[in-house]
Amino acid sequence: MNIKPLLLGLCTAALALTTLTACAQSNPTLDANAALDALLHDVQYDGALLDISDNAQYYFSGLPDGTAVTMYTAQGTSSDQVILFEAKQQQDVPVIEELIQTHLNSLSQQAANYMPEEVSKIKDALIYTNDVYVLLCITEDTATAKELLP
Repeated sequence: MNIKPLLLGLCTAALALTTLTACAQSNPTLDANAALDALLHDVQYDGALLDISDNAQYYFSGLPDGTAVTMYTAQGTSSDQVILFEAKQQQDVPVIEELIQTHLNSLSQQAANYMPEEVSKIKDALIYTNDVYVLLCITEDTATAKELLP
């Protein structure tokens, strides 16, 4: 009996099964507007969040062309924020994630000087990526925020 064809068949079947399993475990499609709405209404924040989307370019200079940003931030001294980025193409997502890290580092440095109690909240910020969407949520209530996302 020639064992090579049998091994080849088994390897092919194992590869097909692995591929199907990996596809089944991928992120479900995100309804970005519903996710943003849930984060805004079902998560606890230190005060009301204001829509400052028109000013997002001042916080995130260097965003890839065509990136849409919806940005809510807390009034006063709280660092709470909810931001939805929609990249034009998936290749832009790593650039957005890098800009988010720069933003968080800047917020953390500012908070260390003026509001040290906010630093841990900033360091524990939720960054969620799904296809061309990236969500940033800064809150003490990250557990609830994580539960709301697929």
